[in-house]
Amino acid sequence: MKVLLVEDDPTTRQMLSILLGRCDIPCDVAEDGFKAIERWWQGKYEVILMDVQMPELDGIEATRRIRAREKEVPKRRRVTVIAMTAHLMPEDVEECRKAGMDDLVPKPIDLERLLELIKRYGKG
Repeated sequence: MKVLLVEDDPTTRQMLSILLGRCDIPCDVAEDGFKAIERWWQGKYEVILMDVQMPELDGIEATRRIRAREKEVPKRRRVTVIAMTAHLMPEDVEECRKAGMDDLVPKPIDLERLLELIKRYGKG
């Protein structure tokens, strides 16, 4: 299983990358939505951990663009996108779902919850 971690904060990105590595979950990283789309297109990922709030291109719009590209290439396997956000109001959660995100993990990140979601969706 391969994971793409998309997070604009360098400290959070490094911490999560190290923790995932220690759990034997290989991951690549992207620091913004544009790089996330580029890395997703070039790689074979089962799960994308997508920060919702990022400058330039946020996680919501990046996910919309990924979903649109998936429709253009129907033979390509649909990737699971898990939102990472501190915004948990019902309208925020609904916006994530409408963008095509499959699930959500609240920030600050609970590692056990994150690992559970990766394992659940990473089967494929």
